[in-house]
Amino acid sequence: QAENMNFAELIDSLTLDSNLVIAKNNSGDAYLPLFGYNGIGEWDNTQGYQFKLNRSQSLDITGIILQPENTPISLIQGWNMFAYLRVNSALANQVFSELSEEIIIVKNNGGLAYLPAWGYNGIGDLLPGQGYQLKIMKPIIEPILIQKL
Repeated sequence: QAENMNFAELIDSLTLDSNLVIAKNNSGDAYLPLFGYNGIGEWDNTQGYQFKLNRSQSLDITGIILQPENTPISLIQGWNMFAYLRVNSALANQVFSELSEEIIIVKNNGGLAYLPAWGYNGIGDLLPGQGYQLKIMKPIIEPILIQKL
């Protein structure tokens, strides 16, 4: 977890040379640096974010490493974006073993999919520092620990 959780300040390196066009969270809130608009507000460590960039770039965030087994994630019915907080990669079917009956699809940023109903794992391993999209059949009321291997 970074010391300063302000979204705009945390991703400031992406805005150099007008590289970042837009960033969005799971709710559709946006950050538009060209207009100085930060509808996201604070960074949420459990959420995944989408970035539209003019060219490839890495984002490094320094701070306290979160313990995934102590960081529950709440999921709504339908689409969710979440951050994979583990420091080691793990097979998608292992990570989601307790949720496989609720999951419709999980996708990575390359569009590869994990489809548990079909026994298909095109993603392979979930990777540290990556965000993923997850579609579930019904909301998970109690926050879950999808990352407790």
